[in-house]
Formats: sequence, structure tokens, C-alpha cells
Amino acid sequence: MTELLFGTLAIIIQLYEIITIIKFFISVKNGNIFDSNIEGRTFRLGILYIILNVIDFIHTAIMIKEANSTIEIEGYKINYGCYDFSVNSHPTLYIGFILLIISEVFRMARKLKEEQEFTI
Repeated sequence: MTELLFGTLAIIIQLYEIITIIKFFISVKNGNIFDSNIEGRTFRLGILYIILNVIDFIHTAIMIKEANSTIEIEGYKINYGCYDFSVNSHPTLYIGFILLIISEVFRMARKLKEEQEFTI
């Protein structure tokens, strides 16, 4: 049951990410780089990548807990493996934070452009 729930949720989030990325590139192609939609889309993508990482982590934790309760070998225990929070273990988490920073850069650039347009 948890496999189906987490799998469906991950697929929905990934489809939304694809749609958001396509809209982002269309806006950039049309020259709307300083539009508030760009910063909003970048922010949402960052949040989605972070949520996807959290969902993956929770799913893995649940699966390992189930495996530990199912398989009992004296002296052995299943651990998290790659979930040791090392630099290479969570690329979607880092991508999410980078997108949040880029979103803030877009917001600051849009404000600077608006101020420049009002300057005589």
C-alpha cells in the first residue's frame, strides 16, 4: 500500500515539475525573463524538488523499517545505506535549494528592472 501511495505521489509531483519546466522555458523563449511568473515557477520547482526528496527519504525509511521487522537475522540489521546525509546522497535536495536561491535572484532582478524603468 505504501509503495502505491508514494509512487503515485512521486509521479504526480514529477509530472507537475515537467509541466512547470516547460512553462519556464516558454516564458524565457518569449523574452519574459523578468516576469513574476518566472520567479514563482522557479520557487515552486525548488519546493517540489525538496518535497520529492523528503518523500523519497520517508519512503525509504518505511521500507527499511518493514524490512527490519520482516527479516530477523541475529547480529544483523538493515540500515539506511546511502541516506547518511553525505554530499552525494541527496541531489534533489540540493537542486531544490539551488532553485530557491535562483528564484530569489530572479525576484531581485525583477525589482531592479522595475526601478530602472521608473527612473528618468
